[in-house]
Amino acid sequence: MREVEHLLIGGTWAAPRATATVDVVEAHTEQPLARVPDADAHDVDAAVRAARAAFDERGWPTTPLDERIAAVERIAAGMEARSDELARTITSETGCTLGFSKLGQVASPIETMRAFVDLARSHPWEERRPGRYLPFLLRREPVGVVGAVVAWNVPQVLIATKLAPALLAGCSIVVKAAPEASLDAVILAEVLAEADLPPGVVSILTGGVETG
Repeated sequence: MREVEHLLIGGTWAAPRATATVDVVEAHTEQPLARVPDADAHDVDAAVRAARAAFDERGWPTTPLDERIAAVERIAAGMEARSDELARTITSETGCTLGFSKLGQVASPIETMRAFVDLARSHPWEERRPGRYLPFLLRREPVGVVGAVVAWNVPQVLIATKLAPALLAGCSIVVKAAPEASLDAVILAEVLAEADLPPGVVSILTGGVETG
């Protein structure tokens, strides 16, 4: 059984303030597969503070779009490099077949991230539109820190549909993994830790209902 002792808070591995843990159960054997931190309010606050600082003080919202696109592309490439491991892990956690995991649980979120990249390249971030009296400028801007709570059944798909658009828009994000499917989120956290993202932009928290 794998023992996970750290959380990814603001892109940095940190020991949790919480002492409680959550067991991830192997779906086919009903035996513990991994033990992960059950992040508490202090851990959540630390992740949100890091995300807020990345948004307010470290310039993530004003980072050029090309750099934000490159960051998401690095994440997708990192996931692709560990796709077999991710597929096996998600099959163990959720009980779905390995064939479905490879296609629907891993290839699909990678393709989703790359599809959002394509959309970001063509998205009208600024538009000049005619008005009733004068023309006006419509500018689409990031809103702040995104809190992304993920369900267990297609965990990487759900993360991808939240993570990629948030980062491309210039938002920072805190992802809370499903307790039943936390180990694949830990693998993603390892990918993110190696993706050369600015400090604070992404956190991955594990835990149960109270964490959410």
